[in-house]
Amino acid sequence: PVNAFTKGREFVAWEKHVGDEVQKGDVIATLKTPEGAIIEITAPRDGVITAYLGDLKPGDDVEKVCYAEATNCTLADVGPKLRPLVLKTNGTNIYAPKHVKFLEWKVKKGERVKKGQPLLVCLDYGLGTHVTVHAPHGGVVVKLLKFLRAGMFLDKVLQSPTVAIISNLDDLEKVYPPGDASVDAPESHHETFKGFTADKGDVVHKGDTIAQVVATEPNNPETSMGANAAPTEVVENITAPKDGVVKDEQTGLKPGDTLEDAMKEPQMAVLSKPYGPRPEGVTQKGVDAPEGCIFKEYLVNEGDFVNPGDRLAVVQSLNGRQSLSDQTILSSVKGYVVKRANVTPGQKISDQQIGQTLFVIETTTPWWTTLLCILMVICCLMCCMCLIMKKPIPDGAFRAAKRGDMVETEESIQHQLRYRSTRSSRQACRLDFEDTDGKQHTVWAEYRPIGIKHSQKAPIVV
Repeated sequence: PVNAFTKGREFVAWEKHVGDEVQKGDVIATLKTPEGAIIEITAPRDGVITAYLGDLKPGDDVEKVCYAEATNCTLADVGPKLRPLVLKTNGTNIYAPKHVKFLEWKVKKGERVKKGQPLLVCLDYGLGTHVTVHAPHGGVVVKLLKFLRAGMFLDKVLQSPTVAIISNLDDLEKVYPPGDASVDAPESHHETFKGFTADKGDVVHKGDTIAQVVATEPNNPETSMGANAAPTEVVENITAPKDGVVKDEQTGLKPGDTLEDAMKEPQMAVLSKPYGPRPEGVTQKGVDAPEGCIFKEYLVNEGDFVNPGDRLAVVQSLNGRQSLSDQTILSSVKGYVVKRANVTPGQKISDQQIGQTLFVIETTTPWWTTLLCILMVICCLMCCMCLIMKKPIPDGAFRAAKRGDMVETEESIQHQLRYRSTRSSRQACRLDFEDTDGKQHTVWAEYRPIGIKHSQKAPIVV
């Protein structure tokens, strides 16, 4: 910045103008002190005058102008020419007109714009008319020269005429890997966007709806109720051109956007290669082809029964002499072919699908698995029969007393003493019972219990 001590100083004239190249020490403006002395304001560095203070006129008090402009009395800014913007993405350069003075920006960085929307306003200093620069297509303002100030002569302060860059919405890829495809809007490109019906990452098949747009068709006066009938809105489906996975979408599109105004290109989504067949469950097994091989032909169809070692398909791969040689894909299991990859002969499998799996075979159940299931069913039936045939305990029957219920009473003590007169009787088995009234009964076994020794006598008395 070129500062001036403004106490009582009067502006005389500009010696340089915005956009002029100056060297250190060059006179930029002259001021006059109250005593009438002329003071020269010089450039502090080499560069270009990019801006100066307001509309100073000869005889103006610099201090008052600084106060009115709310500045720190910086008369001018001297700096290098503004660096050109670099186009790093798929987008469009916005060029400034020639012989104009910059006035103001109408947009900000990152703002979504439509076709024809004003971007910046300039002043043609030759004709004195305003010149507005409009967006050539819809997109996002990814870059702009934020250092442009009102009053700058663009021809003098810019190294290149590019003042802004508008990118395509979401900047979808233009060069697709083998197997990918683009989903484009209708050729008319005048439809209104309604919404996406498939999300990013969804698996779609050929003909599935990816997005919907609304087209306006004028009514036929002969078939409509009147000549001034409103046009008819028709919903059009944008479908997938092939099987695949939704890799990317124009997520910047909003419902109600006109495609022509919001997009430079008709591209709305990108489909990647579809997934190859994948086994489901423990009884299915996949058969893979070697990496980098070229598919030649199938030898079996879906639903065919195959045994281990049967020929399934023929592929081609490079041998040591860098020439193609046929290689047969064999089955390693016995079962039915339930899935087969949708690949085209003469092309690499990896370029047509994700994964190298060509077949999915439903294996047959081993004999021991069936036998095990039969045994388990028999065991379950026997358990159910035991529960059904178990006899219920009759009402009023004695039950074994719990250990906490064994309360020693006078009657039970006397009863025990009668049966413990000898050593052998004291070692006998004691049985405690409780009747339905809650009364306890103790019985001492007179003979050995069953399972120990019963001398082949029956009944067993206790």
